[in-house]
Amino acid sequence: APEVYKSGKYSERSDLYSLGIIMFRAVTGRLPYHGSGSNAEISQGHLKKPVPKIDSAPEELVKIIIKLLEKEPSKRYQSAKDLRRDISRVKL
Repeated sequence: APEVYKSGKYSERSDLYSLGIIMFRAVTGRLPYHGSGSNAEISQGHLKKPVPKIDSAPEELVKIIIKLLEKEPSKRYQSAKDLRRDISRVKL
């Protein structure tokens, strides 16, 4: 999560960011941020780059993934319970 790169501090929202990465990969088959083997290049993606376009999933699911991958923790789901509520509404 971007805040972990910046401060080294983890929270439930950091875990939710990580879940967003997993969901992004499950839906697209690729990681959202990658580089030519450089950890610095990958971390810059997490810190500054927008979430790459997802066109292989229902719009409701894409919105959830994008919210999970918000750079600012306050803009992400605040708890797994909040995430669960939205996931239960997705029709696949």
